[in-house]
Amino acid sequence: MKKEFLIAISYIVEADEELIEQSEKDKHPVFNINLDNYFPRQIKFNEDILAKWTCSTTVTLESKSNNSVKCECCGTWVTQRDKPDALPLSRAEYIDEKIYCVECADNIRSGINCRH
Repeated sequence: MKKEFLIAISYIVEADEELIEQSEKDKHPVFNINLDNYFPRQIKFNEDILAKWTCSTTVTLESKSNNSVKCECCGTWVTQRDKPDALPLSRAEYIDEKIYCVECADNIRSGINCRH
């Protein structure tokens, strides 16, 4: 018996705000790229395992409207994984009411200062 599972891969794309706003008005043509140029529709891991592309989504990362915030140290986007609206981002860690990515939080707990 075979089981299916989801592998989610996320990329953070940085673009000028004006370009993004125009794209939203034009129904996202800036993101209307041919994914086949970058990622195959299927990946064959071996004779028994075949991964097939199913969909892609675009989410604007902004702390005010969704569960995303930048790490206080390095600026990596993180999410609160314990909330129902968690995004596929690194997990947010809290130290002294500040939000950090897991790597920076581990460094701070180990006595290593932010290097960024």
